[in-house]
Amino acid sequence: MTCGLLVLTALALCHGFNLDTEYPTTFQENARGFGQSVIQLGGSRLVVGAPQEIKAANQTGGLYQCDYSTGKCEPIHLQVPPEAVNMSLGLSLAAATNPTQLLACGPTVHQICKENMYVNGFCFLFGSNLLQQPQRFPGALRGCPRQDSDIAFLIDGSGSINANDFQKMKNFVSTVMNQFKESKTLFSLMQYSEDFRTHFTFSDFKRNPNPESLVRPIRQLLGRTHTATGIRKVVTELFHHASGARENAVKILVVITDGEKYGDPLDYEDVIPQADRAGVIRYVIGVGHAFSSVGSRQELNTIASKPPRDHVFQVNNFEALKTIQNQLQEKIFAIEGTETGSSSSFEHEMSQEGFSAAITSNGPLLGSVGSFDWAGGAFLHTSKNKVTFINTTRVNSDMNDAYLGYASTVILRNKVQSLVLGAPRYQHTGLVVMFRRNFDTWEANANIKGSQIGSYFGAALCSVDVDSDGSTDVVLIGSPHYYEQTRGGQVSVCPMPKGRAQWRCETVLRGEHGHPWGRFGTALTVLGDVNGDKLTDVAIGAPGEQENRGAVYLFHGSSPVSISSSYSQRITGSQLSPKLQYFGQSLSGGQDLTMDGLMDLAVGAQGHILLLR
Repeated sequence: MTCGLLVLTALALCHGFNLDTEYPTTFQENARGFGQSVIQLGGSRLVVGAPQEIKAANQTGGLYQCDYSTGKCEPIHLQVPPEAVNMSLGLSLAAATNPTQLLACGPTVHQICKENMYVNGFCFLFGSNLLQQPQRFPGALRGCPRQDSDIAFLIDGSGSINANDFQKMKNFVSTVMNQFKESKTLFSLMQYSEDFRTHFTFSDFKRNPNPESLVRPIRQLLGRTHTATGIRKVVTELFHHASGARENAVKILVVITDGEKYGDPLDYEDVIPQADRAGVIRYVIGVGHAFSSVGSRQELNTIASKPPRDHVFQVNNFEALKTIQNQLQEKIFAIEGTETGSSSSFEHEMSQEGFSAAITSNGPLLGSVGSFDWAGGAFLHTSKNKVTFINTTRVNSDMNDAYLGYASTVILRNKVQSLVLGAPRYQHTGLVVMFRRNFDTWEANANIKGSQIGSYFGAALCSVDVDSDGSTDVVLIGSPHYYEQTRGGQVSVCPMPKGRAQWRCETVLRGEHGHPWGRFGTALTVLGDVNGDKLTDVAIGAPGEQENRGAVYLFHGSSPVSISSSYSQRITGSQLSPKLQYFGQSLSGGQDLTMDGLMDLAVGAQGHILLLR
């Protein structure tokens, strides 16, 4: 035993407490995307993702089990559900020990609902035996949103519109209605001037869904333009169950007018809040030159739902109504395709669930970057039927397009788990949020914001227990697009905040000069104790260095509990093989797969996995 220890110590000293680059084990597969993700599974096994591999019609993504003891990779056979269309299986991987578990995700499941294409995801949780079929999360795709629409037209019949133009407006209404023939949409129509006439209700249309026969008999009222009063009457009379309005349908009002309101006893401030409370989505079409002034255009903006750019149309004349009928149809179809009934708001229809993945003590954590207008978040599956959605807010527009859940990791403090999610597009500079459990909810209790626009701060996360005492000491936060004149990418070392102290990063790790497009920080992993000082070391990938040949950096743990700011080793793809591309695009460490008493590092490159010890 003593002799064995001496041999291992001599080997470690020979390589300067670093990784051996002379005898790497290489796994190679002719599968598109092989090496884009990798995870050490224990024993002598690795699992590698090939998310771009075409397995069959409408089926993308594959998983491979690579075994050091045999030097070979074998495909992991999975019964892919037919609804998992082009899911890019293997785009994200996670693993856990005690017991051994593998979580493999495909976050690009294409789901067609009417004219809309949604993108969701599936993840599969395996036990130690990868031959056994895994659990699937979620158990099934969400059903298509069933948002039928009740659309009311409020058309201007005032005396400023000549008879020919009034007929063109009627033709426009009929054409729009005909575009919804194959749907369950119901229509009603009220004409207004200083008088008001309901020409057909939703009930009338349901009995006789023939647009031409309903619209043809309409005769122009003439008179002044009482637009505000007309809106109130539509909200209170047409969008009422007595007129056939459906309780769960999306309420849409289309106002067509040729000029500002005139002589109306009501102001818009009297009626628009009422329409908002009733949930009526309002489009307004302003026809003619009466809306050329700033004030008149503001009236259209006031009538319409927010934001005006999505709900206001302006045309020069009634003939030009033809040019917007398809645009209006697309806007309304988009509303029918969302669960909220807001033309510019999605809930989970574009979630891409599983874009990142982690295994918690409560169950799988699946990053969901597309939820709520790409504000993002994560789903925590605590049991087969219980799911908790974790995010910062569902209404704060500051989070729109933030991509929360792009990266995820689990931290442990005093045996209590917390969750950390990255949002690399938050306000263009990036954000990382820590969530703590409070009974059945997860609350954001700390965050760190990025500093440079476009840096993608939070695109990669890694929880590190430096002194191996069972509690997380620091979180590494990758900013792979951080730009300096001679270096590209950086990693922030952020110790756990104490008490109510603000969460801050104290050290920044960088790669070698001369690689402004290196993307240092694309991949992060805990490596284990390589140099025998009983402190955890880490590895960082920079797949863009040397014209995308790539490199990997090793950083040692330092006392008291941090990471050394200087790297101890830089391994380039070119020194291992001249054919390697994107070496360092994925990393996984922390286990001894080669059974030699030393920690091993698995490095992904394009079409390859290299195991370094």
